[in-house]
Amino acid sequence: VILCILIKSIKINLLAVFFTIFYLSFGSYQKYKAEEFVLNHYENKIFNIQRILIKPTIGNLFLWRTIIQTDKVFYVNAVNVMPYRENKLYKGASYPLLDLKYYKDLLGENSRMFKDILRFLKFTDNYAIEDNQSRIIIDLRYGTLPNDSRSLWGIKVDKEKVYNHANFIRMRNFKGSDYEKFLEMLF
Repeated sequence: VILCILIKSIKINLLAVFFTIFYLSFGSYQKYKAEEFVLNHYENKIFNIQRILIKPTIGNLFLWRTIIQTDKVFYVNAVNVMPYRENKLYKGASYPLLDLKYYKDLLGENSRMFKDILRFLKFTDNYAIEDNQSRIIIDLRYGTLPNDSRSLWGIKVDKEKVYNHANFIRMRNFKGSDYEKFLEMLF
């Protein structure tokens, strides 16, 4: 935008407008293709699908993270919808929904820690699970790879300190193998 204002060229401005319209339209089409592919794949395998989330991975419109929620679990997968190729599903795993009643009983409904969990759930649009190894409640919407649950952030709950705030944890632990796996999924 700033470049277009400085250059004051109508041709460059029109080109930028057309590129923006094309990119947004292509993105919407790719998202539609990814959603249809995942729903067709799980049509007879999962019952009671409550909602589905489709997110593009960083910097492209070909590899998408998909999260399907049922009444008991989340299914996380990746879908490659590269044009002129057959769509490909990279299976992830299923994760149980966060047991809010457990935390309510453990921490107390009026504790600061429980209120932080409720705030985090609102922040994540209820796409949160508990990582069993680290006991951290993580945001399932974003991950290291599009088909895994290694989140970028979460909150650590300490049942001994229920009147303190939950600690916000950053978990951006990318390894060289993660980049290789991502590029393999993309191409």
